[in-house]
Amino acid sequence: MSKKIKVLFLTQYGERDSPSGRQRVYQYLPLIREQGVLCTVSPGQEYRYFKNNYVLKTITIAILTTIKRFLDIFRIKKYDVIFFQREIYQKSVPPVFEWIYSRLNKNIIFDFDDAIYLDNRYIPKILGWSKEVIVGNSNLREYALRYNKNVTLLPTPLKEEEFTLVKKYRPKKKKEKVIIGWVGNVKPHLENLRLVKPVIKRLEEKYNIEFRIIGAMGNKDIKRIYKDVKCVKIIHSVEPKKLQNELIKFDIGIMPLVNNEWNAGKSGRKLLEYLAVGLATVSSPIGINADIIKNGKNGFSAKTEEEWYAKLEKLINDEDLRKRMGKTGRKSISQRYFLKPCSKRLIKIIKKVAKSEK
Repeated sequence: MSKKIKVLFLTQYGERDSPSGRQRVYQYLPLIREQGVLCTVSPGQEYRYFKNNYVLKTITIAILTTIKRFLDIFRIKKYDVIFFQREIYQKSVPPVFEWIYSRLNKNIIFDFDDAIYLDNRYIPKILGWSKEVIVGNSNLREYALRYNKNVTLLPTPLKEEEFTLVKKYRPKKKKEKVIIGWVGNVKPHLENLRLVKPVIKRLEEKYNIEFRIIGAMGNKDIKRIYKDVKCVKIIHSVEPKKLQNELIKFDIGIMPLVNNEWNAGKSGRKLLEYLAVGLATVSSPIGINADIIKNGKNGFSAKTEEEWYAKLEKLINDEDLRKRMGKTGRKSISQRYFLKPCSKRLIKIIKKVAKSEK
């Protein structure tokens, strides 16, 4: 009987409080274990304590994460692969533990899905200490290749079973609104949402529309930004299990992004969620969005205010186009952005690293 591969996954937080860890580690675990790989997950801390108090949050991370990572030192050699999901500390804290681990076990995989190097000047060193690097989009891949030649692009996948519902298009009644929708955590996306405000305001003057924003989480700034737009409906939160039920109520899903380096590193999850339920979409062609969308086929791309207006107007006026584009959109992501095909690629990388010398 061949020896089973043992992998230690290091995440910043536990599954509940770690979006990146949940999507790029925890959801993979059942499929990886099915292949006979022994998986252990070690979060720096289980929960995000004191989320709204920077000082207490920082102190808590410094104490709990430091203790956890110190204790991990004594078992690093026992594993065939050490898998980092992002760095241990953020904000340019010297990567002491990453350095120690890399000296004790060279079989390190470093995974990241945001432009974390903008806030942490030590990321190039960590990339250089890694045997393999996994990134979430082509912009991140281009950056990582400067410091490590072994870089794989693996998108942040969706669980297909969480998106079993598909939008059923039907002719709109005369007074029925066309719903343009956005979903996500509003707070870090205020400027992105501000980008389309003039467009929504112009459209509501001509068409019977509703702009539905899901994920305000009690944020008051979004209300202030859209205070003079009558068609806006804000939903503060939705349970993850009910997300697809809310998405299929949209007629058009949008993902506006300000053109900056941080947004260029995003995973495109909103856009993938829209496509997974068969929605017609309009998005900014920034970062992975430009890879996902083939303009005019499985969705529309828009750069300027006039392009946003023209693309949304076209979809508002054409029910058949929304239906065709939505159907093509779901089909376009099925082989590349769902969990099962992505898991096969991840397992292949893990096995490759496990076979190399520690």
